Amino acid sequence: MLVLGGTSSLAHPFLQLALDEGYEITATSRKESNLMKHPHIHWENLNLDSEKSVLNFIDSINRFKFQFIFDFIGKTSSIEEHEIDLLKLKKYFS
Repeated sequence: MLVLGGTSSLAHPFLQLALDEGYEITATSRKESNLMKHPHIHWENLNLDSEKSVLNFIDSINRFKFQFIFDFIGKTSSIEEHEIDLLKLKKYFS
């Protein structure tokens, strides 16, 4: 699974749901802070404001075939992670 914008407020609980379901995940982030640490998440740098970053990202994932791609880039939410009912989130994404 590819998750674009893996450090957004909505992506973090989504990543946990995907891990709970046993997915191997490649996720993107512009910076190296707030990265969820897990052996089944591979982080890639992706800054859409940098052509070099985009080209490096495309080159680095070129060998993968993803079953699912989710885009959380630019998605923000006023809810805090602890306020998210994971069962409702799981139903929403199902």
